[in-house]
Amino acid sequence: MSRSRRRSLVFALALGLVVPAASAELVQTGAVGAVAAGPGARHAALEAGVREAVLLVAAEVAREAGARTDARDVLRRALGNDLLAYAAQYELVEDRGERPAQLVQETGVVHEYVVLVEAQVERTRVRDALMRAGLLGAASGTGVRSLWITIDGLDDWQTWDRLRRALAARGGSVHPVEFSRGVVVAELQTDETNEALVERLRRALDGPHALELSGSEPGTLRLRIVGDAGPRRPDPAEPRAKTLEPAPDPR
Repeated sequence: MSRSRRRSLVFALALGLVVPAASAELVQTGAVGAVAAGPGARHAALEAGVREAVLLVAAEVAREAGARTDARDVLRRALGNDLLAYAAQYELVEDRGERPAQLVQETGVVHEYVVLVEAQVERTRVRDALMRAGLLGAASGTGVRSLWITIDGLDDWQTWDRLRRALAARGGSVHPVEFSRGVVVAELQTDETNEALVERLRRALDGPHALELSGSEPGTLRLRIVGDAGPRRPDPAEPRAKTLEPAPDPR
């Protein structure tokens, strides 16, 4: 961040103003900033709230991408020392002031200063930083390529939406081509190897679901979801099972 940009940021944070955005892909996130009470605590709490908002967005990106971890210390190292640079707009929502320490757990801290901020975080920059740090999967080394992916065993929309968000989490476009019963075919722009993509999707598809590899060739990938994928929507055309009546007593 340039010196002039930082001066503008400090001034805007101190007054709870909005800084003009520099990115189109912004995520609005609320966060709490808390620091030890003392001189300059209000300003420090404002900056702490903005940093917290950036980390919240980074954790969301990591989870959607099926990253190996979303631990805060790992994300902080991946994003670098200047977390404020990822926030394009921010404002003070509530100044809660000084109170007995609850959120700040540092030794010797008796009182803390707390604020609530709302930040517009540049999601694209966050994602790019996590990619450069290798948290979102390994690149193929051959650049962006087109991949046709078929997923069998999809019985509910929530599971597909989770996979779709994971597929797009590295910034590539995802275009569904065909929806049929339990099957989705989509075209994906990706820079990952098939192996890295499958491993990342497996991490994103948590819970009772499991992902099996049915076929992998250059330009195509076929996967199958096994296990309990959630309740299946009833098909009106599907005949309902008849209730068996007890046989009449021959006596």
